[in-house]
Amino acid sequence: MPYFKDCIGCIDGTHIAACIPETEQIPYIGRKGVPTFNVMATCDFDLCFTFASFGWEGSAHDTRVFLHTINTPSMNFPKPPEGKYYLVDKGKSWLPCAQGQQAAQLHIWLALSAQHHRWPT
Repeated sequence: MPYFKDCIGCIDGTHIAACIPETEQIPYIGRKGVPTFNVMATCDFDLCFTFASFGWEGSAHDTRVFLHTINTPSMNFPKPPEGKYYLVDKGKSWLPCAQGQQAAQLHIWLALSAQHHRWPT
């Protein structure tokens, strides 16, 4: 894969519907107006998840989730070795590992692949 030389995978986030007691829903209500969990995950080029951070309130910004993950040693985030990087979507373009249009293309490819393949369990 010449376009992704030294890349070890990608990082992205998603929101998953949450069943939260009505009295505790407010922090979980995100931009779509329903309670969700904000989940950040990394995967490799074999489409296997290598890390997931979940349980964040839907109102938590992706940047907050990411920074907490990489700055909390107990989470054991698989930081890339020297000279390697993760691809990210354009929403995380401020990261030093961001690769712009190539990241967006990979994100689209992964989304399409997910529709046609079963994720490993």
